[in-house]
Amino acid sequence: MIWAISYLPDRTHTTEGFAIMLLVFLAVGFSAPCYMSLIAYTLIIVNILVSHTFNHYEELDTMISVLLPGIVGAAALQFFTEKLYLSHYHAEKKLKYSSLYDALTRVYNRNIIPTITDESGAFRRVIPKTTGILIFDIDHFKKVNDTYGHVNGDVVLKIVSDTAKELLEEKDYMIRWGGEEFVVILPGTDKEKTKALAEQIRKSIENTENEVTKVTISIGVSEYNGISYKEAIDNADKALYQAKQTGRNKVVVY
Repeated sequence: MIWAISYLPDRTHTTEGFAIMLLVFLAVGFSAPCYMSLIAYTLIIVNILVSHTFNHYEELDTMISVLLPGIVGAAALQFFTEKLYLSHYHAEKKLKYSSLYDALTRVYNRNIIPTITDESGAFRRVIPKTTGILIFDIDHFKKVNDTYGHVNGDVVLKIVSDTAKELLEEKDYMIRWGGEEFVVILPGTDKEKTKALAEQIRKSIENTENEVTKVTISIGVSEYNGISYKEAIDNADKALYQAKQTGRNKVVVY
């Protein structure tokens, strides 16, 4: 547009044209990152100054005096708007994360359940009917807290959850169900494979060294029946209870 002015026989309204062009650039500039808009605004000024060498604007001083404050104001407004947006975005992202994940172990908390189940209590389509469920907790964890303190108890919880997570796949869901109890949902995994994985997790935790104390876990295993996730978890919990009643540090299948 600026270079086309040289072909105009009448340049009476050049200043008004620049004002309109500036408004358009300022409006469009808000759709780009602040640094890109600053580059564009700078190019506008350079373009005007260069084109003045052959267009000879009669009101160059007026154009620049209007342009510069507008650019500075727009850049400042865009900078603070961008900061506010990013602050809001990160706060919303952090809130969403904290609503679905346990702060200590960084695995899911119970709030994930409504996102993967429907109103009837069945898993949504992302989780097939052939799905393994296991539930485990740390044997004699109260003794760990009483002996070493709750801070060290948290360390043990973190180590146990990290050890278990390393053996899971990306499709699997590990949920801190409460206290030292965890539920693991294994989409597409039958009961036999779930049992084998549970045994692998149990042995791995039993053999894991940590700076507090060695611990063991008891695990209950069940299989989702395609109708009710609650029933599958209840069945795994019954198997867990049996594992605890018969000596702990073992896997029991419902």
